[in-house]
Amino acid sequence: MDRCVVIYASTQFSADRVGAVVISASSPPSTMAFFLGLVLLMTVAAAQTCPPDGFDTVRPFNTTRYLGQWYSIEQQEVPYLPITKNYCTNTHYELLDEDLVAVFNEANVGSVDGPQEGGELRAIIPDLSDPSKLLVGPIEVPPAFYGPYWVVAVGGAADDEPYQWAVISGGPPTIPSNGACRTRSSTVNKSGLWLFHRNPLPSTDDVQVLRETAKSLGFDLSVLNPVEHRGCDHAIFNY
Repeated sequence: MDRCVVIYASTQFSADRVGAVVISASSPPSTMAFFLGLVLLMTVAAAQTCPPDGFDTVRPFNTTRYLGQWYSIEQQEVPYLPITKNYCTNTHYELLDEDLVAVFNEANVGSVDGPQEGGELRAIIPDLSDPSKLLVGPIEVPPAFYGPYWVVAVGGAADDEPYQWAVISGGPPTIPSNGACRTRSSTVNKSGLWLFHRNPLPSTDDVQVLRETAKSLGFDLSVLNPVEHRGCDHAIFNY
């Protein structure tokens, strides 16, 4: 009688979704390799904790130092920001009250010469003791339906000067991805990853700092796509 190898597998790694795959000793090597690879993949995925232990937003965080003009250097594709809008993408923040921020988003569609799209949103700070955790949404939508906007890293500035770069996440990255973590990509809320800079054309070193910072926080960088700013006329954006 052939000896058998029994591999227990679950696509959701939960006790109520367990199945058994039986492989006999006479199974072709390709079959054995496939299932052994599957087990290894599942083991790695099961061991990945998302969000990573200790993941949090910037503390302390100075809202005033974050206000003003930002340019998206790389960003994750989400429903409201398809890759066709990765041209001249920028945003501007103005403080309306201690817990309320006006957000102006703009981008060109299809090319740096494409039509301009964007508009004004609102960001609220639910907890003034933790101002790097914001909620953002359209002005006409009740704040209860706003989505998380987390400032998870900032830098490039001396004390009291405006931050020069930032890493933004649509809340904590809860989905295991390529040995790291990511946010959602198919929903409006709880989705997105952005690398921001004050300069639309930052140095290669600055971009590397942004990417390494995001990676050190546990993000899967494969979700990021570059934004083209060469040839953009940012002066046309009105805030």
